[in-house]
Amino acid sequence: MVVKDSQPFSMVDDCGFKEFVALLDPTYTLPSRRALKNMVLQRYEEEKTKAKAVMQRVEATFGTNWTEMLLKQGGQGMPQQTLQWRCSGT
Repeated sequence: MVVKDSQPFSMVDDCGFKEFVALLDPTYTLPSRRALKNMVLQRYEEEKTKAKAVMQRVEATFGTNWTEMLLKQGGQGMPQQTLQWRCSGT
């Protein structure tokens, strides 16, 4: 909800939100702002790692297919589209 709706982490301290959560599940304890931030950052890092792995597979597949196409056409073929993946700083 915080990420999807661009809500601030402080929403876990709002009375209305606390009451809403209590109506849904009175036994649930809301995380603190800091704990929520850490959960979001951890999930972000996990998803970023997954996305990088997918892009590496795409890059490897694209390179293999392009090479095969050139070989089949006697080295005369040129790809119609190219794909570049760049990630600066990480």
